[in-house]
Amino acid sequence: MKISLQDDIDALSSVKNRIPAVFSETAQTNRAKIITHNGKPIGIMADIALYTDMIRKINMFKMVVEGEQSATSAPSISLSEVKKRLTAKYGISS
Repeated sequence: MKISLQDDIDALSSVKNRIPAVFSETAQTNRAKIITHNGKPIGIMADIALYTDMIRKINMFKMVVEGEQSATSAPSISLSEVKKRLTAKYGISS
């Protein structure tokens, strides 16, 4: 999602008197609002559904990165070795 300078960025002085409306807008548009003070970004406003969705996506990306790192750095074992270990540990056999 690209940031729209016109729609997604707003000054703190403009937002502080209409906070409920801004939260409603973020819920309707499914886009966070970047809040600035003296022309510098200071925070983001988003309704709780958008926030939890962003956190869920961030966590998913973290797991993908960890999996990729594990797949490239951890020693690999053969399928027959996996079967042996499962059988030894849990009594599972094919």
